[in-house]
This record gives sequence, C-alpha cells and structure tokens, in this order.
Amino acid sequence: QVLDARIDVETTARAAPFEILVELTDGTQFFREVLTKSVQGGGHRLNLDSALGQNITTAQVARISLLRLTRHASDAVTIEYEGDLARAQIPTTTH
Repeated sequence: QVLDARIDVETTARAAPFEILVELTDGTQFFREVLTKSVQGGGHRLNLDSALGQNITTAQVARISLLRLTRHASDAVTIEYEGDLARAQIPTTTH
C-alpha cells in the first residue's frame, strides 16, 4: 500500500540513506531520499524525507528505481562515431 510518505518495496542491501524515483502510470515522478528502512512482511518499509503530497495506490505505481548520486569525473567527454552510431565515454564518480 502506498500512502503519504510510506512505500512498501523490495530493496537491495543498500543502507539508508539513499535516493529513489517513484514513477506513476500517468508519468508523474517523485524523487525522494529514503531516510530509514525496516523489514515488514514480505518487503521493506521505507521512511522518506518528505510526503508524496497525495495518496496513491500500488496500482498507480509503474516503477520504483534506486538512484545513485554521481558526478562527472572530468570536464572531457569522448564521442566516437561509427556511421550513424555514436558512443560516448563519460567518466563518473559516485558518492
């Protein structure tokens, strides 16, 4: 059940705090920080940094994605072209 700022979802072994993206079936997106998590029933109860601002049902949730804070490791980006295909090399650093 998804109500207020509480979401039941299976998570990785990642320790809180971490960031998530909650995307609804209508395209609405919520970016939140998970402050704490606890095991309840078959999943985890996540305590978010702020309320979603509306009550939603699990049927309205398209996906919940775990996010990782990263930044560019340098000012250089390498783009290689092979015909219509382009590949970018973007070095990043995680926090």
